[in-house]
Amino acid sequence: SIDPSIIVLGGGLSKIPNVDEDLSRRLEEKQLKGFGVPNIVLASGGDASGARGAALAAAQEAGYV
Repeated sequence: SIDPSIIVLGGGLSKIPNVDEDLSRRLEEKQLKGFGVPNIVLASGGDASGARGAALAAAQEAGYV
């Protein structure tokens, strides 16, 4: 089963104003009683987070980091 405690939004989603707050509110409205709602946060790297993560992974794989 999947039970995340946090959901990180990056890429183009991170550019939508208040998307984290809006999704959190909607999840709380629709969630089944007795189940927690995961925290929804924006990636600290903004819309470039995916590219930065891929570059870091490639650098680590190549032994540069």
